Amino acid sequence: RYVELIINGEYKGVYVMMDKITQNEKRVNVKWDVDDATKRGFILKFDKTDVVDRSKDYPDGDEKTFLSKYSGKHNISTYDTTNDQAFEIEYPEKEDVIDDGGSWADVYTFVKGKIDAFESALKDGDFNAVRTIIDYESWADFFILTEFAKNGDGYRASCVFVYEGGLLKAYPLWDYELSFDNETR
Repeated sequence: RYVELIINGEYKGVYVMMDKITQNEKRVNVKWDVDDATKRGFILKFDKTDVVDRSKDYPDGDEKTFLSKYSGKHNISTYDTTNDQAFEIEYPEKEDVIDDGGSWADVYTFVKGKIDAFESALKDGDFNAVRTIIDYESWADFFILTEFAKNGDGYRASCVFVYEGGLLKAYPLWDYELSFDNETR
């Protein structure tokens, strides 16, 4: 929702008020089925990670963040802090999977496997395989809107991906405050 911000009587401009990307039937409607791998959906973010979520890439998949085969970096200095640039599993929540009798290592392996398979197929130029992994329409929309909006975060951070129906989709759009030449110069 767009809002006009006024602080102490001083007009500060138009801002976008937004909420965290959430999994539910009225937002991003995906489910994680512990028992049926064909009914698994997830929400994944590629962004700077918080200190508590630093990607450690444990082989047992105990974390919610990871670097893929080709994407992400450790120890990036930005905004006077040091972060990682990594993928972060936003949904399902680790506690919910365990409470449902599932294994977090299975979730981690499944999600990371989808990203690694996509990047490997793309790097190898195997576009037939790429078509079986990603939803081309959502990715085309993402690229067009990112370019149109001149979003400074568009490709290096603040990207959200949803896995549903067996395909990785590039949506919902998120974090556009640096778009339309709105970056601090």
